[in-house]
Amino acid sequence: MNKTYNSAYLYILLLLGITFFLYLTQYVIVKYNLHIEHNIDNEILEYMYIFFFSIVSGTLLFFGFENFNDFLYILLQNKTLAQLSSATIVIAFSFLYAAYFEEILSNLLKVDIKKDVWKNIIGYVFGRILLIGIIFILLMFYVQQK
Repeated sequence: MNKTYNSAYLYILLLLGITFFLYLTQYVIVKYNLHIEHNIDNEILEYMYIFFFSIVSGTLLFFGFENFNDFLYILLQNKTLAQLSSATIVIAFSFLYAAYFEEILSNLLKVDIKKDVWKNIIGYVFGRILLIGIIFILLMFYVQQK
């Protein structure tokens, strides 16, 4: 039980820490009017918002989500409600991170990044496939080392 609480608290601190880091990054870029010259096609940047969301949300769900879910189960006393609540919290933070990421890119590169539903779908799928592939390779490597 104590391990569940500690893991959940660390997970919450991680969520808040990432938020604070992205906020500070955005603040510094705007305050000091930072700018990076680039040759990146704006169409590629349109995929990055949801690509980033896909990778971040998948990573947060894969690492630490179980303990956070167990913690909410202790509080809510309903497994389904705990799963729904924990997933909602993690996805909400992931959208917040993706919004900060888009703002950071937009301000740093001085471009207007448009959002398109079809590009969001493609970016999400590629991001998730990449994440699943990386996790699969790492797990296979880890299993072979044992």
